[in-house]
Amino acid sequence: MIDVLIVGARWTSAHHSVTHTFADALDRDRFNPRTLACLGSRSIVKAAVVREVHRSIRPLILVGYAQGAAVVGDVASEFGGGGSPIAACALISDPFRPRGHAVGNDPGGYGILGEREIDEVPAYWAAARGDLTTALAPGSSLRMVPELFDYFDLSTDEAVIDWRGRLVDASIREQLARYPAARRLWHSKRGEYFMATASLLTGPHETNYVRLGHVERLAQTINKEIAVHN
Repeated sequence: MIDVLIVGARWTSAHHSVTHTFADALDRDRFNPRTLACLGSRSIVKAAVVREVHRSIRPLILVGYAQGAAVVGDVASEFGGGGSPIAACALISDPFRPRGHAVGNDPGGYGILGEREIDEVPAYWAAARGDLTTALAPGSSLRMVPELFDYFDLSTDEAVIDWRGRLVDASIREQLARYPAARRLWHSKRGEYFMATASLLTGPHETNYVRLGHVERLAQTINKEIAVHN
């Protein structure tokens, strides 16, 4: 039996369909899934995941969605291999997805926070087209606004409100004034500011991960590729 630790997005109540769909698609004769709440900042959740890794007495697969993917991907990269119980990781809407890595069709682009390679353990990514968190175009003006990245370390609702205000302020700074084309994109009717806040706060693409089969396809890949080696 292989344990599967699933870490959801920051807003767990809004994203149950993604993590539940993944767990339901696993072969329960070989995998034992359980969920760890993604509450608090990324550093707090990462510490909780590391504790679970150290406590594990069986092979362990780390699974994460959105902020959860940022955390478990970091843990797999830093603690995988070399006697670690981490057997693999599966990342959904990973903000650090490296370009060219996706189960099924690659939607292009790469993670909004950059690219993180995972070399020591098998790693699999699910990425939906249009998800700015994991498939942002290389030249997007969103990459110019560092306040966007702070979202993944927010720990309270009050902090989210403050962050949204800072993100609006960033859109009118001299920083963007130096890039007229980016400024027009940022403020247009379907501008990148509105796309970003909608994608990060309301998750309009979360249904695509379930409806278009990305999550189930990722779980079936784990069923096929990992269980036969353990």
